[in-house]
Amino acid sequence: MAQSTSRGLTVQEIEAIIFNSDEDNDISLSDEEYIPPANVSTSSSSDSSDDEEVMDPAECASRTSKTNVFWNSTAVAHARTPSHNIIRVPQGAVGISQFMSKKDVFSKFVSDDIADEVVLCTNVEGKRIASEKKKTWKNLTKEELYAYIGLTLLAGSTKSYDVPIRELFLNPFADPHYKATMSVDRFEAIWRCIRFDEKRTQPVRLATDKLAPISYIWNLFIKNCYKLYNSSEYVTVDEQLLAFRGRCKFIQYMPSKPAKYGIKIFWMCDSATYYGMNGMIYCGKEADAPVQKDLCSNIVKTLALPIFHSGKNITMDNYFTNLELANFLLQKQLTLVGTMRPNRREIPPIMKHNAQRPIYESVFGFCNEATMVSYKAKKEKSVILLSTMHHDESIDTNDRKQKPEIILHYNKTKGGVDKMDEMITEYSCKRQTKRWPVALFSNILDVSSLNSYIVYCQTNPEFHANRNDKRRLFLTELCYELLMHTMLERSSTKCLSRQITEAMIRCGICFQEQPEQREKKRKRCYICPAKKERKSERFCSTCGQNVCREHSEEKIICKNCRGNM
Repeated sequence: MAQSTSRGLTVQEIEAIIFNSDEDNDISLSDEEYIPPANVSTSSSSDSSDDEEVMDPAECASRTSKTNVFWNSTAVAHARTPSHNIIRVPQGAVGISQFMSKKDVFSKFVSDDIADEVVLCTNVEGKRIASEKKKTWKNLTKEELYAYIGLTLLAGSTKSYDVPIRELFLNPFADPHYKATMSVDRFEAIWRCIRFDEKRTQPVRLATDKLAPISYIWNLFIKNCYKLYNSSEYVTVDEQLLAFRGRCKFIQYMPSKPAKYGIKIFWMCDSATYYGMNGMIYCGKEADAPVQKDLCSNIVKTLALPIFHSGKNITMDNYFTNLELANFLLQKQLTLVGTMRPNRREIPPIMKHNAQRPIYESVFGFCNEATMVSYKAKKEKSVILLSTMHHDESIDTNDRKQKPEIILHYNKTKGGVDKMDEMITEYSCKRQTKRWPVALFSNILDVSSLNSYIVYCQTNPEFHANRNDKRRLFLTELCYELLMHTMLERSSTKCLSRQITEAMIRCGICFQEQPEQREKKRKRCYICPAKKERKSERFCSTCGQNVCREHSEEKIICKNCRGNM
């Protein structure tokens, strides 16, 4: 098995590529520092010098931030649409045909490379555990792995993720697909032994990569996500908290989330379709590494790497938004819209909350290509937003609250990641586990099923067009396609119990008609002479007459019937 260093780029390597390649082009905040003189003109260049209006020094100070960035009160006129607002790549799936089945679309995300790695590592672990117990391990195949994935997704689609496994398989009133696909012992054996990396080399890789047990699988999955889809012109960056309370070195506590404890994953999603495009698992600070002061900016730069130079806009919350990041994204022909924390040093005093300001009032500031607005939403609260997409003082005058266009756009596009998290939580296949790689693999399956649904519906718009439960129907049909190959293979085996045969018949598996079972009765062989009186309980399966061992083959067919074949 190949080492992890040759399997794909880690998050740290991607960050190194981004930052080293853009080191010479990065715009620092000092490049925009501008301290206006005491007499600052606010009139346009077309006005005469006699009509120039001199800005009051107090107002000049109120519009200068702690980093000496001056925010003008008038917008800069643009003669044409800025180049960073032009979209050149159409939205939609890449390499997905409308004639593909649901299983084929899903296997584009959980690809053969991922399946082969999981099969190989699981078989190694299964053999090790079996040898300790002096037993034999039946090798896991790729189709059996897809059947195992199908059963876990089926439990999620029926919201049975918290039902005990043995109840799903042995309850006579449960879905028959569990019993028809594999035995409960086999499912539990795969559940115990499933692995995603080579255990022998894991300690060496853990020294430099906390995600070593699943980093190879994760990198392959993320590569498939952004390779198979072109997003719309608006994307969202936010975090997802994967609920987990077991042993994990990088578990996070977020009191604002319902789960409180879990693994934090930063996502970039399409704001229109909620497609998960790029993800980054937060592993915390290294033991000997210094604290990263620009961590939030580095996260956005890493996630936005697949859409550089695409002219799209990124919506983010106040954890990420800052002026230095906005300038960096402009170099990559990307715009930014996001809320800002009031303690950011680039915010001038005039934008801060002021109790004397009337409610629903907006104060704008302009600095080169950046626009800042402070909107007083409530008597005791003001919201500050930064945008490099908007360049004027547009306000919705039809609304009673007089909201700026920046806030309306933010409210429209901010929910991409939250909606994705809500959708995968509704039909999650994640079961209770103490192993964090298994929890992350379940999250990979959930996001893959959601992305497959989005892509399939775009290429097949007629799929249950009038139904409100399209996603549940898609998951159910996807599970059946994943299970069918394994069920057909199992149906050809001999000596299946009556319960399994009945479950397969309920799942639509057709069996060949078996000859009617007759009562074994000792009679004389109809081929031997009568004087021998040779009797036998054996009978020909073709003609049904009793025949002795001398006149029959291994399969009980008499010689006369054998000659007529």
